[in-house]
Amino acid sequence: MQTIVFPIIRFLHDLFTAVWIGGLVLMALVILPALKKSPQVKEPRAAMLAIQSRLKTFAIISMVGLALTGMLLSNREPEFSSLFSFGTKYNAVLSVKHLLMILMVALAMLRLWLNKKQDKQHQPKIEKYSAAVLFLNAIVGVVVLYLSAFISGML
Repeated sequence: MQTIVFPIIRFLHDLFTAVWIGGLVLMALVILPALKKSPQVKEPRAAMLAIQSRLKTFAIISMVGLALTGMLLSNREPEFSSLFSFGTKYNAVLSVKHLLMILMVALAMLRLWLNKKQDKQHQPKIEKYSAAVLFLNAIVGVVVLYLSAFISGML
């Protein structure tokens, strides 16, 4: 049973990571710049909000999925002692990764708040802040991916 369940949990964890962080990186590096520079797009903000609205559902599912599968994976790992433990190199790197994930959730919430504020009063300054938060979140996501690879290399 373990030989079937563990790979499924690992696969789901990787899939949730790819969807969430991949969506952030894609939005920051491809979609947002393309919408802003494309003369065919008459309302870049409206298009961006429609794309974000669609991605938001997948991002939330991925965040919850990552938390659940992460707990299951941690319980299986002998190096894991407790959440936010810095006693060993493995636990310290994992704890930093978890703290960065919490930062990513906070940045996502900040961006949602900025977008709601932007809906009430269209200000280019708020739009720039929102884009900056998106780029920052994508960078933090790439660091999280690096830490995941680093942890995998430690085992």
